[in-house]
Amino acid sequence: MYDNHDKILIPQVLQQYWETKDNEKVGFSMPYYYASDFIVFFENATITSITQTMCILLQFIENNLKDSIYTTINKEIFYNKYDEVAQKINTCKNKSLTLCLDSIKKDLHDLPNEIILPLGRCHGDLTFSNILFSNDKIILIDFLDNFIETPLQDIVKLRQDTKHKWSVMLYERNYDKTKIAMLLCYLDEMIDKHFMQYEFYRKYYIIFQKINLFRILPYAKDNHIFDYVITEILNLNIKDTICQTY
Repeated sequence: MYDNHDKILIPQVLQQYWETKDNEKVGFSMPYYYASDFIVFFENATITSITQTMCILLQFIENNLKDSIYTTINKEIFYNKYDEVAQKINTCKNKSLTLCLDSIKKDLHDLPNEIILPLGRCHGDLTFSNILFSNDKIILIDFLDNFIETPLQDIVKLRQDTKHKWSVMLYERNYDKTKIAMLLCYLDEMIDKHFMQYEFYRKYYIIFQKINLFRILPYAKDNHIFDYVITEILNLNIKDTICQTY
């Protein structure tokens, strides 16, 4: 599906496993790679190595952008995704949820009826939890379909981690929280500055990120996570969305 960049490895699926009763795919096997997760890599690598690795990821998105076709789409597709997610949420669960819903609906209302986006291939779930680090190479796993196939989704997913710290929040082992927080903010600024050159990013990043975070809510069983995601969505109303160190 993807041509491998010389610094990017995309594992080949060796075998797929199917549930015979419903004939549904339940899993697959891939080659084993000796690699580190993002926390281990960030804690042990030099800032130069981390910067170079982020440049590889940015180039991966850039290559997909070059192959994309700028296409006009109707904003109705956003409303449909919003309705699909909203129906799965218990609206009585949190008082601030109403503010969150109103915020997204306002942004959807303010969108032009037709918007132009680069449509093309993307990873679909390019969070740090789906990236493995091996020497000077990165391994991308767990590709995902999206309601709109655009490289903008990969930018959104990266910033879901660098700005909104999603994968860090779910990380279970001990790590240097101060160091990782500083690195994430540094990387978030890199991403934002790099893609600020594109009009589609400047115009539509925030609504894409709101919808992206909104999609997490039906699966957030922990009240703390539920509240955290809502707060992050509401904070996206602020024009300066660059990560801040707390």
